[in-house]
Amino acid sequence: MLQWIFNREKLRLNQLYHAQLIANNICFSGLRGIHISAFTLQPDGKDTLLQIYNMKFNLILHKLMFGKIAFDDLQI
Repeated sequence: MLQWIFNREKLRLNQLYHAQLIANNICFSGLRGIHISAFTLQPDGKDTLLQIYNMKFNLILHKLMFGKIAFDDLQI
């Protein structure tokens, strides 16, 4: 499920902004935590804008129930 959402957003980002979003591993960590490793944002044909080796954050569940994606406790 998480990989499907990431792939959908990756395609949308590419169509709107002509940029590549790459992540080697995306997984849940506990009930509301998400861990992403080797995260890169690179515009098509340009230099890399952002590269993060490890990122962890927690989703705010009560906002997610109303269709809003929000997170806290971001660790980079």
